[in-house]
Amino acid sequence: MRNKVYLLILLGSINLAVIAQPVFGSKAGYSAICIEEQATGFNWDNKRWVKSNFKTETHIVSRIAIEKYKEAADNNFLMCSDKSGQNKSFSNYDYVYECYSVVKSGAKPTMLDARMCTEVWENKKLLYVGCSDHSSKFNFQPAGNFIKQPWHADLRSDEQYKDSLTLSVGKCTPIQ
Repeated sequence: MRNKVYLLILLGSINLAVIAQPVFGSKAGYSAICIEEQATGFNWDNKRWVKSNFKTETHIVSRIAIEKYKEAADNNFLMCSDKSGQNKSFSNYDYVYECYSVVKSGAKPTMLDARMCTEVWENKKLLYVGCSDHSSKFNFQPAGNFIKQPWHADLRSDEQYKDSLTLSVGKCTPIQ
């Protein structure tokens, strides 16, 4: 009996993930929760990199509906701009620019959290989304894996302080 209950819960969650998937050509917003499973990297200590493990985090990733970011951009509130004219298609692949917000769970998103990301579609199915900002890259599948990696590469060895280099991996699940 217990196995049947687990199976029903699993099938229900898969069904919800399928329903929440973005549709090619839609400019509507959607969100995913991305939970880090592992986080590792380096801290700068005594003018050298020292391997370290980091506390895992949870992120909320949201595609911002185009109407919202156009309105905000008109008022100079948002880091995104309409780049739909730069979208590309090659064979079965489409590369579409969209505005996303990536924030730690529990934090209130602000306009400064927005960034232009590239959606990669194959045969009208979303493969993944690649986002970059001034400090990190965040590549994810709305219902699958994600990788968050540092963007900076300060090679100077005479610095007293440097930001940590943290690489994390985990899973994303669409949310309503």
